[in-house]
Amino acid sequence: MLRTLCGIVALALAAVEPATAWAQASGSEPQLDKAIAAFERSDFSGAGALVQNYLIRHPQDAAAWNLKGLIDDSQKDYAAGGKDFETALRFSPSASVYTNLGNHFLLVHQPAGAKEAFSEALRLDPHHFSARFNLLNLALNEPSCRENQGNQIFGLSHNIAEGSGEHHQSAKTDEAMGSVPDCARQALELIKGFSPPELKRPEVSALQVRALLAAGRRSDAVDAARRVISAEPGNSKLAYSLGIELAEAGDAPDAVPLLEHAESLLPAGQPDAQLLLDLCRTKFQAGQPAASDLLRLKDMEPGWWQPYYYLGLIAAREQRYMEAGSVLVKAQQLKPTEPLIAAALANVAAAQGFWFDAAEEWQQYLRLKPEDLRAYRELAIVAGVAHQQELAVNSMQRYLKAYPDDAEAYYMLALMEQDSGHNQEAIQALETCVRLKPDYAPGWATLARDEMNQGKLDPARENLHRALKIDPHFAPALVTLAEIENREGHPELALPLLQQAVKLDPTNIAAFYQLSLAERRAGHSEAAIRAAAAFEQLRKLNQRNPSGRGLIAYLAKDVQLTPRGQQEHYLEFLKDRLKQRPDDSRLLCRLGVAEISTGQTDSGLAHVRMALQPSLPYEDALATARALAAGGRDALALDFYHLASTLSVGRSDARAALGEAQILLAQGHPQRALDVLNNVPADAQPKGEAADLAGLIYARMGMNQPALAAFRVAIGLNPREQEFYSDAAVFLGSNGEWDAALKVLDLAKKQCGESSSLLIDEAVMLQLSGRREQAQGLLKKLAFNADDPMLTPHQRLAALLLGISYYTTDQKALAARIFQQLTDSDPRLALAWYYRALLAFESGKRKDAMDLVSRSLSIQPKNPVALYLRGKLLAEAGRLPKAEQDLVAAAEVDPTWSAPHYQLARLYRMIGKTDQAEKEANIVAHLDARAKGSQSAELRQYLNGLTLAGQR
Repeated sequence: MLRTLCGIVALALAAVEPATAWAQASGSEPQLDKAIAAFERSDFSGAGALVQNYLIRHPQDAAAWNLKGLIDDSQKDYAAGGKDFETALRFSPSASVYTNLGNHFLLVHQPAGAKEAFSEALRLDPHHFSARFNLLNLALNEPSCRENQGNQIFGLSHNIAEGSGEHHQSAKTDEAMGSVPDCARQALELIKGFSPPELKRPEVSALQVRALLAAGRRSDAVDAARRVISAEPGNSKLAYSLGIELAEAGDAPDAVPLLEHAESLLPAGQPDAQLLLDLCRTKFQAGQPAASDLLRLKDMEPGWWQPYYYLGLIAAREQRYMEAGSVLVKAQQLKPTEPLIAAALANVAAAQGFWFDAAEEWQQYLRLKPEDLRAYRELAIVAGVAHQQELAVNSMQRYLKAYPDDAEAYYMLALMEQDSGHNQEAIQALETCVRLKPDYAPGWATLARDEMNQGKLDPARENLHRALKIDPHFAPALVTLAEIENREGHPELALPLLQQAVKLDPTNIAAFYQLSLAERRAGHSEAAIRAAAAFEQLRKLNQRNPSGRGLIAYLAKDVQLTPRGQQEHYLEFLKDRLKQRPDDSRLLCRLGVAEISTGQTDSGLAHVRMALQPSLPYEDALATARALAAGGRDALALDFYHLASTLSVGRSDARAALGEAQILLAQGHPQRALDVLNNVPADAQPKGEAADLAGLIYARMGMNQPALAAFRVAIGLNPREQEFYSDAAVFLGSNGEWDAALKVLDLAKKQCGESSSLLIDEAVMLQLSGRREQAQGLLKKLAFNADDPMLTPHQRLAALLLGISYYTTDQKALAARIFQQLTDSDPRLALAWYYRALLAFESGKRKDAMDLVSRSLSIQPKNPVALYLRGKLLAEAGRLPKAEQDLVAAAEVDPTWSAPHYQLARLYRMIGKTDQAEKEANIVAHLDARAKGSQSAELRQYLNGLTLAGQR
């Protein structure tokens, strides 16, 4: 939502000086009053006739000329309107008329004239709100201020994976570096002139935040936004305005809580689709889950393209490229002229090797948005890979005309010139590259390679040593240096270089080729044969897609098929591609996973096992491991996770190690999981995740000191990740350290913003620590209107917890009403059905209780508290075998809970099984001795869920 002059005009017209007030101040006559009344009811023709007649008799009445200017502007007769305001000012200069003249200049797109008029209005009346507000808006819409706010174009990212939130890690602000634009300084001065009541107005508060952002004072802007919303917590327009300002400045993590707060203030049953869209977009930017909200938006507005677009970006960020392509094609069908969709489709096509399709989509993007010259860089890259060399070179040259300081672009241009056979042009581009960026190792290494090919071995060797001094682990430089040694007959010098290169990059084809030559020249025939075989395998795998076309056409057809038809279509598509490239490990993986998901298990597993080889790219190994783990194939999933972890990317990307550790933990091997996590480098992405998971495992093992240390490390590595604070707080709370847990959550709110999930965590801590009134007060703010079917998941969870809190404080009528409302609005809430059953049981309504608890178990069959309650009901009814089954199941699901064992002991005594009864009694004594506190099992279960279940 980039701001334009139209946005200024809209705000300016909202602040038009009332004609009535100014005319009254001037002592107008009845005929002029009639004209004003006609104008105010939008009868512009009538008002114009009246004021014209009035001016015949009173040609020097400034109020009448001011009114005539407003009428003419309203009828879009701007030439006459401007003259009218100037005439009024000639007879009686005033701040109000200058303000209306400024608004007139905005309407005719003359911001310089508007600025001058508003400034004159302020000179005459320093307290004139409309003039000050409009002048402030003009200042903040100057290009230097808009650029400094960091507005982002959604979707235009070659990497696709937007929303990392890394901008928060910058240690310096623009102001600290002395680069605050003049417009921002002017804006901050103008803000000082507003009165305290004026500063509380939503439109002024939003501009104050925007001014601080434009000045580079991001943390001050966030503090100001929080301070303003704390003073007016019920002002949804204010929360929305502040959230949008932060989002457009690139501060999505701080914007999300404000937009969530704005949505929570909407009237029951009256969702705002635009607000929800802005919230979804901002969550996506912040890297937070947004899919469920987008699906809700899709149902609310089936004709909108944006939900499909962002669902596509989310799928692409998670490497689910086929799914991403399908929903993006649907978005494109809804709005073929949207450039962002074309850019996203280009990225999805490129990610899967459809380079021609990618090039066509980037060309479509540029047809729709020709002013975005950055896109020529992306077009050049995909065109170069597709062997469209002329298009690649021309596109990169066009980009470099606009951005001549991009050293890496000159490097890529050199590669394209090489592919076109223009060696001299390639060398010139490389020389420019290293001149612009002397510490760019690829530039020096490629320049050295060109020099080597021209027989200039000494300068080549010198430039290779430069590259390796910059980056000692840059494998292509090692390979080229080894090739020089090979050429000069020194295989013994080439071998250690090549052995290091293949260790650093096991997919480097040139390294294995040179290694086979060096081994053969050194007389190592077996090693030479192995290196040659590896080279041949990699050569086959790296053959480009022969066509590079067909993905977009495939997706367009796929959108029209049924779900079953889409599965079959996808399998056919993969099999056709595999015929062209039978050794492609990526295709083998994808075909195998697709076959397993459709029930073709044997064939799928065979294809997946064939793909388990070191040449498999990291992302494919990771995606395959995740798919296998989701399908219960843990052993094979571990193999793929381990393979991904050993690849070079795995040193900087912790996702594979995290997946491996989670499976080991689920298999009952916590120490092995910790061994994996402890080998993850501290700077691996996603930052802090490995330390956080290690903390959870230590906590589970009862090792409190290492757990606490791990949580501190996680928060230190990524202080913007609120889940780390939640996990640490839960750990402290589970050990009875309630005050410490609440302090951690307070710190999280300061660092990450006051989100719904953090408030829910705080409410749980208050509830479990016995401060139930405080918990209920907090939950009431989040859980209003529990019968509203449009409640967000957080609001629904808050309502559920509020009902539980009422139940535990013996306010059972209030609890019953909330649980009834929840099951009416969302019949899938198993725990709400359980509590309705529990209340019925306590009221002696055994049949109702049995029906309700059975409904709960039909939704969530392994809920221990519901199994326990049904077991008790069955035992009371004399159905002892069935009761035993439910109680045993409850004990198995939650082995730390003593209540099912207590009931089993009673049941076994009833049927004469004294040995088993004694055994269950001993278990009860053992578990009760270990128990800490007497919190309700359900809330303790919620805590445990936060601690160990559903780990990222």
